[in-house]
Amino acid sequence: MDIDRLRHAAANGNTDAMWALANAYEFGMAAPKDPDEALRWLRLGAAAGSTQCQRDLGERVDPSSGNCIGAGHASEAEHWYQVAIGAGNMEAAYPLGRMLAKLGREAEARTWLHVAAERGEAVAMRRLGDLCEAAGELVDARGWYQQAALLGDDLAKKALRKGKFRA
Repeated sequence: MDIDRLRHAAANGNTDAMWALANAYEFGMAAPKDPDEALRWLRLGAAAGSTQCQRDLGERVDPSSGNCIGAGHASEAEHWYQVAIGAGNMEAAYPLGRMLAKLGREAEARTWLHVAAERGEAVAMRRLGDLCEAAGELVDARGWYQQAALLGDDLAKKALRKGKFRA
């Protein structure tokens, strides 16, 4: 990775280069590890219309993501997830649903988790199972866990082994 070429391309508006620079700075690949610089490039790429930067920026400022590298602001994360989805990046549906569930906004969370589940994301299916189980909707929970388990989700398999889900 030629960091100088990436900087030049990014400075000239190349959003793929902005995304690559953000990753280089976040993970210390061919550049010193610098979370602030990573966020700066993600913000520039997101503002320039890169749906990958928009989704990743949401993830990096989402305090519930486990990948937060900034101060963490759920409202900013929600904004960028929504912008990415609105521009066609449906990969942002699961993290948005996950965050909304953690914020207690279950109805909205279920909407976005359903979108991700329809895309075949086992983790979204499992999370829907978790929400259904917590709500006492055991038949629905079992169905979501079964779908996720068929896709190899180990936590869904574990949930199915619980006594209340045995056939």
